[in-house]
Amino acid sequence: MFMPTLCSRSFIVLGLLIFTTLSHAAEKSYLYLGGKAGWNYYQFACRDEAKSCDDNDFAWGLFGGFTHSSGFGLEGGYLDLGHAIAKQHSVKLDGKMDAWELAFTYNHRLEKRWYAFGKLGAANWHGEIDSNIDYEKKGSGTSVLLGGGLEYRVTKGLTSRLEYDYIEGVGNGSLDKANTHSLFLGLHYRFSFGESKRKPPVKKPKPRPKPKPVVVPPPEPPPPPKPVDPQGELLLSLANFATDNSVPYQDEKLRKTVNIIAESDPSLKVRVIGHTDNQGATAYNQSLSEKRAQQVADMLIKRGVDPARISTVGYGETQPIAPNSTPEGRAQNRRVEIRLGGDS
Repeated sequence: MFMPTLCSRSFIVLGLLIFTTLSHAAEKSYLYLGGKAGWNYYQFACRDEAKSCDDNDFAWGLFGGFTHSSGFGLEGGYLDLGHAIAKQHSVKLDGKMDAWELAFTYNHRLEKRWYAFGKLGAANWHGEIDSNIDYEKKGSGTSVLLGGGLEYRVTKGLTSRLEYDYIEGVGNGSLDKANTHSLFLGLHYRFSFGESKRKPPVKKPKPRPKPKPVVVPPPEPPPPPKPVDPQGELLLSLANFATDNSVPYQDEKLRKTVNIIAESDPSLKVRVIGHTDNQGATAYNQSLSEKRAQQVADMLIKRGVDPARISTVGYGETQPIAPNSTPEGRAQNRRVEIRLGGDS
């Protein structure tokens, strides 16, 4: 049923060239397990004298392997290559074949999710021919295996595969020989471990022209603190804010200050003063400082302080207490001062 075939040394040489020329490494070493299904064609399976012949069939397989971070690896698996059926006069011959494969592999990254792979090894095949008369043949042997295809990383672990396999000369003295050509779609799951030791090539940055020196004027010193009259206001706390935000940070110091004012002499006035850094438009900062002062005033009222005791005012960016030239200084300037006593 199977016809002799020519030696396919050219396929083997092509496979060796692919392995020696690919140089891109895989990202990590990994183990993988999967399955594949598709179509197989028995080349030279049909004799000229056959009345009818079907030399292709459904095929499937299971496979697993290991790929090193260098891209080289080893893969093995089982293949069911399906049947080839021929009819000659009243005789019907049914040949079937399966094989165990073991091959060296190479995996080459094309882009972010796409990879090309090739494999070269051997297939230990087992075949038999049955008929509708008292006739049966069996045989087994080992032949050259060559394959390759494309892979697409669907997820971090799951990979799809389009694969072509070629086995040269299945069959022996008791079975006629044929070549098998198989095309599979497959899925496998990768179990990655270890980082690749190969470092990516370092690209030298293009020289940039030297920037002209920029003269930064020194920050304006903060205004000197006003002396506090023993009979005047007492600065109890500073509430700080995030950039472009009117809700103060709820720290322990602010909560204690609110409690102190709530329990203070009801005759003492409370002044809440809002400030901003110099980021943004002046008019917007003025409005933002007033909103910050009102937010803190609302906290005092919620705690039970009489609204008649409280006055609010905003000074925008006009009264910094630290330089606005640094992130730290601007953080200090985004504040609300809470003062107790004095004139409202």
